[in-house]
Amino acid sequence: MKDGPDDDLIRSAARLRHTAPREWDNFMTALVLHTERMRDDVVRCAPEVVLSVQGRAKHAADFLTLMGNCDELAQKLEARSK
Repeated sequence: MKDGPDDDLIRSAARLRHTAPREWDNFMTALVLHTERMRDDVVRCAPEVVLSVQGRAKHAADFLTLMGNCDELAQKLEARSK
């Protein structure tokens, strides 16, 4: 089966999480704060840029979800490749 667009990122994130758990936790804390700020920007931005800002906030939230679930997703990828 052909790899999806995020598969290499998922595998790399899972390896990094296990190799450097403290740094990973620091990264995830920063990513959560970044995502929260992006969400806050949606309600504070000018109406003419709301769609653009909303798109960036959605991307940040999707990335946070991907990184937060990287272990589970990497396991599914591994099982799929067998």
